[in-house]
Amino acid sequence: MVFAKAKKLTNTLPLVTVREGIVLPNTENVLIFGRSKSTQAINEALRRDKRIVLLMQKNSSLDDPKTTDLYDVGVVVMIKNVVHGDKGEINSLVRGLEKVKILKYVREEPYFEVMVESIEEKITDDEEIRGSIKYISSQVKKAINLGKTIDFIFLMNILNVRSPQDFSYQVGMVLDLREYERQELLEENSIKNRLKKEIDYINREIKILEIEQNISTKTQRKVEQGMKESILREKMKTIEEELGGRSEDKEIDEYRIKIKKAQMPREVEEKATKELKRLAQMSQFNPESSYIKTYLDCLVDLPWSISKSDDVNISKLKLKWLREKIAIVPQEISIFNDTLINNIKYANPKANFEDIVKASKAANAHNFIMSLPKKYKTFVGERGVKLSVGQKQRIALTMAFLKNPRILILDEPTSALDAKSERSVQDGIKLLISGRTTVIIAHRFSTVKNVDKIVVLDKGKIIEVGNHEELMKKKGKYYELYSLQKGLD
Repeated sequence: MVFAKAKKLTNTLPLVTVREGIVLPNTENVLIFGRSKSTQAINEALRRDKRIVLLMQKNSSLDDPKTTDLYDVGVVVMIKNVVHGDKGEINSLVRGLEKVKILKYVREEPYFEVMVESIEEKITDDEEIRGSIKYISSQVKKAINLGKTIDFIFLMNILNVRSPQDFSYQVGMVLDLREYERQELLEENSIKNRLKKEIDYINREIKILEIEQNISTKTQRKVEQGMKESILREKMKTIEEELGGRSEDKEIDEYRIKIKKAQMPREVEEKATKELKRLAQMSQFNPESSYIKTYLDCLVDLPWSISKSDDVNISKLKLKWLREKIAIVPQEISIFNDTLINNIKYANPKANFEDIVKASKAANAHNFIMSLPKKYKTFVGERGVKLSVGQKQRIALTMAFLKNPRILILDEPTSALDAKSERSVQDGIKLLISGRTTVIIAHRFSTVKNVDKIVVLDKGKIIEVGNHEELMKKKGKYYELYSLQKGLD
């Protein structure tokens, strides 16, 4: 079945160039416009009928692109809402109306104005297209299960198909694409060909996500094996002590042999030997002994004797690079006497307003922010005195979402919250930890009950390892503490 669209129409409209994040027809997005030409074009559109053309730059690094630096196909959008920033920038919610071709530039200063012609599309609906839609929908769900984050509204639009064209454009907005790839999707007038490209793109994403998950699984298995060996070592030590053996001396000898076999560099071996001497002189009940053992275990397990052509000297890794991969949600977040949006952007200074809104929605913070007098522009006071403890904690989660780390550390994220606030924060935590390595430090069992592996510490030593069900069946320390806390709750 083929449907013909309306006759071509020409219009003269203001134009805004965008570095990335083009809005496709029948989709909505929040964009920030800060360049002088852009803000003047937006203001001119607001004086007219609120319509404006968005056109992608070929080179996103250009601050003042010329007509030759721009593509020929863009999108006419309707400006739905605008918020003017303190520095002159304009935050705007826009909705894509139709795809257009640039016929000529009517003016280039003080802003671009163009004559455009609407682009006709033949919207086909047949078995092949319906099959492609069904396949892409299943792959999107698979990507989400592997850790891909998709805005809830976009997801609902994808799963509730209205037409092949709308489905394709909604999918194009959530795919992880390079700028030129999204432009190619926009310029493709055949719905079949556009869906084929989107199938290739979503399959590429899934392949990357599967590789990341595989790496994470392997790492988790190594950690679990290390824990098992640590527990077994402690058990053997207890047995030998009961039988009158000198397990401490034997353990020191074993470490000495492992250090020699590891073939460490001379300075590393000297450091390991020094720590081993400290361990030999230390009481087994000293909490620091477990730290030294963990340190020595890490040293002897490293592949010191294996050399590869792409060797990387760990000591030369930049601390900034490492920190960019990690996010921490502390017990008490440090908030500056500034606006909410500026505080949130400390997590990712390059983030745009759209990214911040998505992060705050995921963290269950958007609703309370929108209820504030100036919303995201609200000043929160020194150390965030104008916010409640629960609100500050949701801002901490928003910052973690915005940073999108590979490794996440949650340090007692709900310790200071009441039951109602905790439930709101817990919903955000569940989304945040999905698809990434997470270490949670907590006394509240609600925070750790559903994690993959729980490690119970007592006096600096690991005494139990397992998931919630396994530890409850053991009826050990975890069972005791859980039952006590449940009774108090």
